[in-house]
Amino acid sequence: MRKITAKEFQSALESYADQCIANHEPLPITRKRDKDFMIIGAEDREQIQETLYVLQNASLMQQIKQSLRSHRKVNVSEYLAAARRLRAKTDAAPLNDDLLNAAKNAGRS
Repeated sequence: MRKITAKEFQSALESYADQCIANHEPLPITRKRDKDFMIIGAEDREQIQETLYVLQNASLMQQIKQSLRSHRKVNVSEYLAAARRLRAKTDAAPLNDDLLNAAKNAGRS
């Protein structure tokens, strides 16, 4: 992340603001006598606020965790179904029970 001085920022405020918004990157600005500050696009700030809200909301986080667990199970199920279809089309040996159990258990974690 590039830093600029307050003087540089003042001389080309609009250009720096446009870059910050277009690149979705905050722009740190340093000052000699005061604390540094940062500019960030309004859209990016809104996304950060939404993320913080979700992270602080226990109910939403629980829903996300459940969704991830469900997604993993679906992926494992889809994988197993595809493996069975492929096995049926070829002369390949049946899937090893240990492999099947490992795949099923991976979807539960």
